[in-house]
Amino acid sequence: MNIRLVPAILLPFLALALQWVLWPWIAPFVWFLFFPTVFFCARLGGLGAGLVSTVLSIVIVWFFFIPPQLSWTMSTPSNLYSVGLFLVMGYLFSETQDRLRLFKEGAQDYLNKPFSVEELLARVGGLVFSRQRTVEELSRRAELLRRLAETVEKVAAVRDLPSLTTIILRAVRELTGADGATLILRDNGQCHYIDEDAIGPLWKGQRFPLESCVSGWTMLHAEATVIKDISVDPRILYAAYRPTFVKSLSMAPIGRENPAGALGCYWADRHVVGVEELELQQALADAMSVGLANLDLYQGMANARQDAEQFAATLEEAQHLAGIGNWIWDLKADRHTWSKEIFRIFGRDPVLPPAVYPEVQTYFTPESWVGLAAAVDKSLAEGGAYECDAEVVRPDGFHRWIIARGKATHDAGGNIIGLYGTVQDITERKRTEQALRESEERLAGIINSATDAIISVNEQQQICLFNPAAGQVFGLSAEEVIGQPLARLIPERFRGEHENNVRNFAQTGITARPMGVGEISGLRANGEEFPIEASISHTPTADGRLFTVILRDITDRKRTQEEIRRLNADLERRVDERTAELTTANRELDSFAYAVSHDLRAPLRAMSGFSQALIEDYGSQLLGEAKVYLDQIDLASRKMSELIDGLLTLSRSTRGELRHDDVDLSVLSERLLAELMQSSPERQVAIQIEAGLQAYGDARMLEAVMRNLLDNAWKYSAHAAAPGIRVYAEERDGIRRFCVADNGAGFDMAHANRLFQPFQRLHRQEEFPGIGIGLATVQRIVHRHNGNIEARGEPGKGAVFCFSLSNMPADSARGEKEV
Repeated sequence: MNIRLVPAILLPFLALALQWVLWPWIAPFVWFLFFPTVFFCARLGGLGAGLVSTVLSIVIVWFFFIPPQLSWTMSTPSNLYSVGLFLVMGYLFSETQDRLRLFKEGAQDYLNKPFSVEELLARVGGLVFSRQRTVEELSRRAELLRRLAETVEKVAAVRDLPSLTTIILRAVRELTGADGATLILRDNGQCHYIDEDAIGPLWKGQRFPLESCVSGWTMLHAEATVIKDISVDPRILYAAYRPTFVKSLSMAPIGRENPAGALGCYWADRHVVGVEELELQQALADAMSVGLANLDLYQGMANARQDAEQFAATLEEAQHLAGIGNWIWDLKADRHTWSKEIFRIFGRDPVLPPAVYPEVQTYFTPESWVGLAAAVDKSLAEGGAYECDAEVVRPDGFHRWIIARGKATHDAGGNIIGLYGTVQDITERKRTEQALRESEERLAGIINSATDAIISVNEQQQICLFNPAAGQVFGLSAEEVIGQPLARLIPERFRGEHENNVRNFAQTGITARPMGVGEISGLRANGEEFPIEASISHTPTADGRLFTVILRDITDRKRTQEEIRRLNADLERRVDERTAELTTANRELDSFAYAVSHDLRAPLRAMSGFSQALIEDYGSQLLGEAKVYLDQIDLASRKMSELIDGLLTLSRSTRGELRHDDVDLSVLSERLLAELMQSSPERQVAIQIEAGLQAYGDARMLEAVMRNLLDNAWKYSAHAAAPGIRVYAEERDGIRRFCVADNGAGFDMAHANRLFQPFQRLHRQEEFPGIGIGLATVQRIVHRHNGNIEARGEPGKGAVFCFSLSNMPADSARGEKEV
């Protein structure tokens, strides 16, 4: 083995150890210590040692430092480019150092030949000068390569376009010595001058068509361009260059195939671009191409990372909304991973690590832990999946229910290497299920205790539900009819019609309605038909529509109705008989009224007339008490006449047909009081009548009511110091009452029950004349209007009479009750 190869093998590993220690401070410059390592190895061992050191360094850097570390994969294209560049630079270092070594050895051999002193001095001077120039050239090239390598390292690490542009433009000016540099990118068929670094302003921010710009020509032809004199080259848009300092330029495409842009160098004096300058410019353009690719990759990675973060946030929110968390158990590393939702479900502080056995056992009830542990053990043993419910006991003491799901993971050899799964909070579902069970139990209790028969059938008319009441009605047990057709409970002549009605009912969209039109019947187990009353409803279920019939045996009701019809017929007969009797009584009453009006009035007129004749003809001859007696006869006859008129009025108040109209009691009261004031103009009475007192009744009878009440108020307030009469309405107990009040004599409420009795009076005739018929008439008229009248009073302080009216007369009300 060549001794020169030993350093070439050992030094890269030494650089590996040193760079591994310094990596936190020098990252991401992966070639930081390997450039000097290759240079030193080439210096010691020449071309072979340099190449061995270069290849070994590439292998070490690729595996240990290029992302992803400790892997042979390569995440970005720029890393592959940097590897190629390092390989080229390693070869150049090695080949340069090997030439120096050969030159040194040749010079030594040459110096060992016999020469004269002058010739030897001349040749030595020439060799020294030549070597000095070679060393300077090699140093310059090495410096260029070092700076190029640094630029590539920076390009590999940059993450945004402005920084990348600044690095490339600064490097191309430094390495080529150009007076200016521009970066041009292709943008929708135009050349967009993105940025520039020059001694004077150029075209930053401007756009030119690809076909009219030398940078566009470079992109379209995908080759470098060198123009010594811009004034004579037809590819130059000279009008755009005239304001600038540019006399010569070179343009390198960014990207060898379908270039994305161009990198331009400009000189203020006419300049011939050398091969080395153009190669450096092209190398930087290639580095820019890799940098742009990196930016696209980084942007894609950033977008992917943002999408992943957004997806993770959305997933976390979805897990929270659904109450589902996921977990992973890595058996090899014995590492447990929980999502945030699992921490929330278990009530565990997210700062703490996931709970593992035996701590995790404390989060479950003993019964639930036994079932869950058995399911997990089975999954670990057999490699299958599991699913089971478990009751969780949180640290705060609250209980929750979960459904735990898990599945084993296997390696390539089929060995179980872990478990993964989900935990879903099903507390609300458990509560709902419990509430549903309780509801079903309550419903079953209601159905079973219902006195009406309840029967449910499916779309095929098969009985699914048959409660005890139905069993009593039809004489069958639930076991006998469940699964049987409903037709078994329907008389044969109604079965076809019933099926059609149910089918049509399902298509109407109505959810419930009474069954049948007219009378419908059921069929008992013993073949007996009986009348029923039923309603039907339908409910959609997972297995189709469910029809439910609630029916009642109305046999007893039918008997009762028949009895009621018989009783009504008998009642109608009796009403007709009573009506005939009342008609006869009314005729007799009419006859009596006629007799009173005509037969009794004739003798009274005779008595009154003859007594008056005696007074007129023989009054002067009558002495002493004779004239008094005649006056009493005349007074008694007039009194008897008034009593007859009162009886007739009282009789008419309860007879005759009522006619209902709107009656304005305010206007009526004003008219009646005006008549009273006209009859007694000497009296001064304060009158108050509330406006708008509207009543509904027989106008003739209501006038009689108001005339009697106002006559009484006028009469009984005659002895008051400042008489007053008030007509108004009031609301009591939701009933509107019309009132007539005065401040006259009043009455003792102890005798109020006598006020409305015919011919009953609470005051002496000498004080207030009258026959006691008025209030009795008022009461009977009010009662005929299905109303009520009441009186309030106090001796010496006046009286108040209030009455109410109904829209329905008492005669009609009695008629409806009788029907």
